Amino acid sequence: MRIDEYTWKDVFIDPETNKWEPPTRWLPIAYELIRTGELEDRCPLWLSRLVQRIEEYRRWLKKPRGVTSTGYTYKPKYIIKYWYDVDDATRIDDFYSEEGYDEYETEEAALAYLKKNIRCENGFKQKLDTIEEYCQQFGFEFYERKY
Repeated sequence: MRIDEYTWKDVFIDPETNKWEPPTRWLPIAYELIRTGELEDRCPLWLSRLVQRIEEYRRWLKKPRGVTSTGYTYKPKYIIKYWYDVDDATRIDDFYSEEGYDEYETEEAALAYLKKNIRCENGFKQKLDTIEEYCQQFGFEFYERKY
């Protein structure tokens, strides 16, 4: 045995006071020595596995909660929510409003649709440049959803 190698005495005895470490400190000291690889080949298998489990648990704690990206890429979709009038079949009221949704692959496609199909009462196209302006003018809602 070489003089610079750690022994179990290094784990259980404090080098400064030359007294026994309290048992609650044994595992953290052994954990550090095994984790850094200094005591790995001379420690019992059960202790190495315990340190591996602790390392896995620490990595698990650092991961964010909920859905994480593990190689899966999210594809965003853009949704315009609008309201339209529907004739009342019961004839209690003349009409009522329902929600409608249109889904687009990109923001540019949504804006192009709005510019092409939204017209004034006299048939002229609107002079609006952004989706936000269309939403403010006509009461639309615009969402980005990731699938």
